[in-house]
Amino acid sequence: MKGAGGPAGPPFGLEPAVSIRRFVNDEIASVAARWGDEGAEFEFICECGELRCGRFLKLTLADYRASAPGSVIGHAGDGL
Repeated sequence: MKGAGGPAGPPFGLEPAVSIRRFVNDEIASVAARWGDEGAEFEFICECGELRCGRFLKLTLADYRASAPGSVIGHAGDGL
């Protein structure tokens, strides 16, 4: 699976911290799709944009693929 930014890099139009995290999450999804079960949960990094945020959240590949860039948020009540 190629990310929203394609093979060239992170998606544009988002805050830099969000776009680089989305790029990393797209790579996690790509590896998970090759090695994992479609129904299994994988850890993705929070896309909140806070530079010091180190939160992770577990999502299935289907849930991640259905998410919009910047919506994978590891804070209670935000994002997915």
